[in-house]
Amino acid sequence: MAKGGLFEVCLVLALLPIVNPFFIINEKRGINGGFTCATCTVALGLVEQLAGIHNETVAMSLERLCTYMPLQYQVYCKLGIQYFGPIIIELFENNETPDVICHSLKLCYTEKGSDTCHLFPEPKHGLHKGIKRGQERMKRHLIQTFEKDLANILLRKFDICSLPGLKYLCDYLERIFDEHQPGEDLDGDGFSIISTLRGSSWRGKDCHDLVADYHPGARPVDSDRKRDSNCNGIYGVDPESGQPYEDKFCSETGSIGVVTLGDSVGAHFHAPPQWFTPSEITKDTFANLSFVIENEGDWPQLSASTGYKNISWPIISGPTRSVYHRLKLRNRCNHRDYNNLAVNGANSFDLQKYQKRFKRHIQRDQPALVILELVGNDVCNHYPDTLKHMTTTEDMQKNINGTLHYLASQLPKGSHLLMIGMADGRFLYKYLHERYHPIGQYKKDVTYPDLYKWFSCLQVTPCQGWLSTNSTLRDLTSQRSKELSQVMKDMAKQYNHTYPNFDIGYIDCPIGQLFVEWEKTHGPGTGWQLIEPVDGFHPNQMANAMFSDIVWDYLERNLPGFLGKENPHNEEILKIFKDQGGY
Repeated sequence: MAKGGLFEVCLVLALLPIVNPFFIINEKRGINGGFTCATCTVALGLVEQLAGIHNETVAMSLERLCTYMPLQYQVYCKLGIQYFGPIIIELFENNETPDVICHSLKLCYTEKGSDTCHLFPEPKHGLHKGIKRGQERMKRHLIQTFEKDLANILLRKFDICSLPGLKYLCDYLERIFDEHQPGEDLDGDGFSIISTLRGSSWRGKDCHDLVADYHPGARPVDSDRKRDSNCNGIYGVDPESGQPYEDKFCSETGSIGVVTLGDSVGAHFHAPPQWFTPSEITKDTFANLSFVIENEGDWPQLSASTGYKNISWPIISGPTRSVYHRLKLRNRCNHRDYNNLAVNGANSFDLQKYQKRFKRHIQRDQPALVILELVGNDVCNHYPDTLKHMTTTEDMQKNINGTLHYLASQLPKGSHLLMIGMADGRFLYKYLHERYHPIGQYKKDVTYPDLYKWFSCLQVTPCQGWLSTNSTLRDLTSQRSKELSQVMKDMAKQYNHTYPNFDIGYIDCPIGQLFVEWEKTHGPGTGWQLIEPVDGFHPNQMANAMFSDIVWDYLERNLPGFLGKENPHNEEILKIFKDQGGY
């Protein structure tokens, strides 16, 4: 749920730190080097530990990591080793820590009035002495390696994208993280034929990318006698009755799609722990690296709201159960009608911008069940004075009103809005504060409180209020979260019958309930098994499935009208159209 940037840290192994183009994303956020510093520190920590695990030199460990990368990234990896491998190796051989080396590279620094940030334990000779010594070595290395003018520039401010051969990659990745629009969409209807870059992982796969009116969720054109205009795989005419299959199987069943508006919980952010656990890094660890990057570190195809497939890759596993998939099984005419517009770091203010990427034609498209989830970012920020930067109840009401008015201009008649309240994030510290982070498991030297302190020092924490050892601050953050949830709950009741095309429901955030249910089966204190270990912040794959279970159960018991009818023709559809074109 962190605003931008958290993904940079979670992708440090996409490339070696010295060539990692994620430095350019939100590089100005934070202090003391911010995310650039964080990326460098974590990656060099992994390089050092790989050397110990495999009983090899740091030079060999750098080379090992480089060869583990997919081929398209190895060229950048080798560039990094060429430019900065020698100085990194030299500093490690002089018993410097990753923190010291990143300060020596000037990717980390100490601003006036700030503490010197470090993740790992200080070296025996002291952090400041190590940094001074390392910077002197770094200066000599730059002057020896680069022409004088470039060396002087790098000594003042190190911009990784200024290095030869890296600007293209930097620009490419910046486009991915900034636009959140399909990377390939020829007809401009918001749907794509590719899976990543906001394609079918996020929105139903387009079946006609040259015709804007033909897309998932569209009302069928001419009953889809000749072409599948709504991409649900049902088209043609029954040869016995002469009736179009769309009319026969779908016209009276109340088709409905699923739309998600929200933050990284809705998008299902997942940073593979295998990338940060040196003992688990192998040549297969990064096989799906490009897929992860192009999906912004998110896994919407496995999420609680729009998940539709089960996969078991080395970097993610667990059941997929979602609201969309259940609606599809309930009525196969809903096939491919999902649209996940969640954005990492979004809060109710950001929603005013991102919600405009949702377009549903009132006359030409089917109704939709819109799931609005803003689990934490209205109270989560990276500022030291975090309470002053939290959304107020007045602003929350104003922002939700803006969303309601926009949806009223887009949603077809018969649609529904389900608002999900905010979380009580105190469970994060409760379950994790005595555990080691993946980066610290090998040497038993980095706990989650260590991570919290380091993030706060850099001002890159995803949530200053909850990722804190200060219990009073955690309580105050939860109190504000409760107040903002009450605003949504009250507005759902107040405006339920205000808009002619949709009604409104509300459910408290299911995260607290799923921990209770998990511990009933697995025992007290086991809730950590439901939290993403890398960021220590998001619900993992199992938790997403349970989140969906709770939401679906609530809808069935309290808002059954939101789910539409169960299609009596499902078996016939399956028999004739098989997987309906898949995904």
